[in-house]
Amino acid sequence: MAKIAFLQGEYEDKLGVLYLVAYLKAQGHYGEIFIERRGWFDEIKTFKPDIIGFSCLTGGHLWVEVCAKIIKRDNKWDIPIIIGGSHPTFFPLMVENPYIDFICRGEGEHALKELLDRIDTGGDVTAIANIWAKKNGTIIKNDVRPLIENLDVLPIPDRSHYEKYPFLKNNPHKRMIASRGCPYNCTYCYNNAYKSLYVHKGKTVRRRSVANVIEEIVLLKENGGWQTLEFVDDSFLAVKEWFMEFAEAYRKNTSLPYACFGMAKNIDAEVAAALKKSNCKCVEFGIEAGNEKIRKEVYKKNISDDDIKRAAAILHAQHIKFLTFNMVGAPFETTEHMAETIRLNQEIKTDYPWCSIMQPYPGTEIFNYCVENGLIASSAEINSFTYFENSILNQPVKKNIENVHRLFFLFAKVPLLNRFYSTIVNLPLAPLYTLIFYACYTYSLKKRYSVTFRHLLRYWFKVQATKRLLGNKDNS
Repeated sequence: MAKIAFLQGEYEDKLGVLYLVAYLKAQGHYGEIFIERRGWFDEIKTFKPDIIGFSCLTGGHLWVEVCAKIIKRDNKWDIPIIIGGSHPTFFPLMVENPYIDFICRGEGEHALKELLDRIDTGGDVTAIANIWAKKNGTIIKNDVRPLIENLDVLPIPDRSHYEKYPFLKNNPHKRMIASRGCPYNCTYCYNNAYKSLYVHKGKTVRRRSVANVIEEIVLLKENGGWQTLEFVDDSFLAVKEWFMEFAEAYRKNTSLPYACFGMAKNIDAEVAAALKKSNCKCVEFGIEAGNEKIRKEVYKKNISDDDIKRAAAILHAQHIKFLTFNMVGAPFETTEHMAETIRLNQEIKTDYPWCSIMQPYPGTEIFNYCVENGLIASSAEINSFTYFENSILNQPVKKNIENVHRLFFLFAKVPLLNRFYSTIVNLPLAPLYTLIFYACYTYSLKKRYSVTFRHLLRYWFKVQATKRLLGNKDNS
C-alpha cells in the first residue's frame, strides 16, 4: 500500500480529490487530505506520505507552486510531488518547475492508481499514461488514456476526510457533480482544448445514472445533510429525460433544497415545474454579456436575449430564484456595452446577479483573439487566483471595467442608479467600491447558500492570507 497526502488550500468541497481518495482506497492504497492551517506541515510529516499531491485550476497554481517550494526547499523533504487538475492538463510544462516531479493530464483515477502501484513495487514511474515525469533531466511526455466511459464504476466521493475540519464538516453549503464534460464551446473556456486532448479517446460528456447520484445524496443526508446542495455540473439540465427522472427520485428521497447550473435554452415550463416540485432553491445560468453580438460572436455562447428572457419568466412563474453569470471586460467592450448587461439583468429581475472580470486564459480561443488584436502580449500569464480584481487587457476603459465589476450587483438591483451610471463608474473611488462589492458578495452567498457570517469571514481571511503568501513568493 502506498500513501498519498493531498494538500488543499480551499475551504470548500474539492470534488476531484474526494473522488481520488475514494478510488485509491478501493484499489488498496490510502490517501489523506490536509487543508492549510497552522501546523499543517507537522501533520503531513507525521502521516509519512510516499508522495504529495495537489489539484489546481489556473490561478490556483500560484499557491501550489509556493507550497511545493516550501516543501522541497525550506522543509527539505525528499518526497515526490504530483500536480493534477485543469492547470497542468493545459499547461503541462508546469512540470519544469524544479520542485515538481510529476503532472497528471486529464482524468486522474487510473493514472494515479498506477503511479502508486509502481511506487509501492519499485516499478518505472515514468511510463504511465496521463503522467508527465522527469528522468535524467528529460521530461517524459506520456499520452492520455481513454476516458472513463461509465462513471457509475467509480466509488462515491469520500467526505470522511473532512471530519477533522469543523469549518468544512459544518458548512451548510455542500457541492456535488452528476456528470463530467461540457457540450458547449465558449471561447473563454478550456473545453475546446479538452476535447482536442481526448480526440478518439471516448466521449468527453458523460453522466452518472440517477440511481448512482441518489445513492450519494442519501449518504450525504445521513451524515449531516445540508441547507443548500449545489450541483456544479456545466450542463445539469442539458438532458431533459435524465433531469426529469432525477427530479422525481430526489423528491422521493429528501425535501432538502438544492441549486443547479443550467443553460437558458434548457429551461422550459415542464423542467421548471419539476425543479419546483423537487425543491430547487436556485437555478444558475449564464448571460455573460448583455450585448447579443458580444455574447454570440466574441464568447460564442449561442444564447439569444429572447432565450434569457423566456427562461427568466418561466422561473419567476414557478417562484424559483435564479442567479445569472455575467462578465465585464470583453475585448473592445465599452462602458455602454457593460450597461447593456446591467439593464438586461434589471429587465429580467435577476435575484442574484453575479459578475466576474473576463480572464483570457492562455490556450483559450479568446486569449488568441486578444493577442491577435494587440490587447495582450502572447507571453501574458494569469497572476491572480480570483476573477474579482482586475483586467489584464490593454483597453482604454480598464478602470471602468473594474468599477462596473465592483458595483455590478448594486447597479443590477437598483435601476434608479442608471441615470448616474456614467458618472459613478468614472469616479476614483476604488476602495469604497471594493467595500460595496464585498458587502454585496456576502449578502448574495448568505441568501443563496445559507452560509454563516463566520464561514464567510473565515473565507475572507483565507483569501487575504493567500494574497500575502503569493505577494512574498518572489522575495523568498
